[in-house]
Amino acid sequence: AVAFTTLSFIVNSYSPSGVTTQDLGIYGESSEDFDAEAVAIYVQMLSFDPETERAEMAYYPWPTDDLSQQFSSSVLSDTDIRFFVDSQNTTLTEFPAGSQIGGVQATVDVLSTDYPELASDSIYPFDRYVLDSFARVEVRADSEAPYETIQTFDYFYTSPVPGFDVRYERLGAFNSGYASDEMSKDLFQIAAERADGKISFNAVIERSFAVKSIAVFIYSFILIATLALLWVTSLMALGKRTPSMESLIWAAASMLGILELRNLAPGAPRIGVFADLVIFFPSLILSLSSVAVITYLWNTRRNFEG
Repeated sequence: AVAFTTLSFIVNSYSPSGVTTQDLGIYGESSEDFDAEAVAIYVQMLSFDPETERAEMAYYPWPTDDLSQQFSSSVLSDTDIRFFVDSQNTTLTEFPAGSQIGGVQATVDVLSTDYPELASDSIYPFDRYVLDSFARVEVRADSEAPYETIQTFDYFYTSPVPGFDVRYERLGAFNSGYASDEMSKDLFQIAAERADGKISFNAVIERSFAVKSIAVFIYSFILIATLALLWVTSLMALGKRTPSMESLIWAAASMLGILELRNLAPGAPRIGVFADLVIFFPSLILSLSSVAVITYLWNTRRNFEG
């Protein structure tokens, strides 16, 4: 208990919200680097579904003061802005001059090209996923002029994703479309794409420390409770303990408790994950068998009294 509490404080102090960004030490990582002629892109992950492997995202184009009038949650643009996000449910979004610019909602496929062997909820709670994201921003002076590129950079909200830790890594993979490309991590390529209004990044998604530790605790408790029930049942079957109504009630309560414990697994994992196959289902079978054996022994307890 002391070790768990200490480790929890350490993890929370390292990343209180569960969201981290890998700094590269290049120009633009601070929003203070741009004071004019730029449209930053703020990124927020709203939720992630490990079964469908899709993430709900929000992208906020944020022009500098010389291009817009800024408020707390949106801006009024003084120029036409066209915004592209690689997603399932959005198209090119255009914001005419004088319009309010807010967040662009997007459903993004989480393809996990870097960790394909871990990208499955069947290995809950140790599954890991990687989201590849691409976006581009362009501006134009008036409706008659063509859209032109403008410098940009990506910043990430630290608001937590329920049940998950997220680590963002900036890339320069927009032109190739492949985040696993070796050149995607070249700092000069990353800076060049940002100067051309393009962003790409990875988001590594894994279960939070709390989810992992509680899941391990729950499945361990299921296993321990089953072994205890099996031990007592074996003593009764060997005639070393007399079956009683109290033992029968305890056995039935243990079986029901195992079912309730499984329902408490954080993150609501689907039935049939690997932990279910190796712990929950065998424990349930052994518990049902123990209840049946104790019931039989209790009904035939005269054999023990004779």
